[in-house]
Amino acid sequence: QQFRKEYLRPVLISPAQGESETDVADVPGGIPNFVWSPVDGAAYYEVRIANTAQAVDSGRAVRTDNTRYTPVTNLTETDYFWRVQMFDADGVAGPTVDGWAIVPKAGALPGLFIPTVTKR
Repeated sequence: QQFRKEYLRPVLISPAQGESETDVADVPGGIPNFVWSPVDGAAYYEVRIANTAQAVDSGRAVRTDNTRYTPVTNLTETDYFWRVQMFDADGVAGPTVDGWAIVPKAGALPGLFIPTVTKR
């Protein structure tokens, strides 16, 4: 007999669909915090942020053992899409949960997307 691990999807908490950074930013400079619920069995998560829904598939992955992620620079003024996926201690991926579009606040400073991982 073979057994296959199955996991639940994380629940995306913030930012909510269509919210701008002005609505959701809780750090100086209007940089959003991406927040999701923990998943039992998760050793870490991968977060991807891209400026098109298609590009989020191949976007740069940020690995974190937390249930929140904050980019270190402002995002340019365009729509962004985000995605979260959990991985267990054996590196087995759980289901992906696609986020929705968020819009940085008007006048956000242009900058490169440079990921950072923060400890709880």
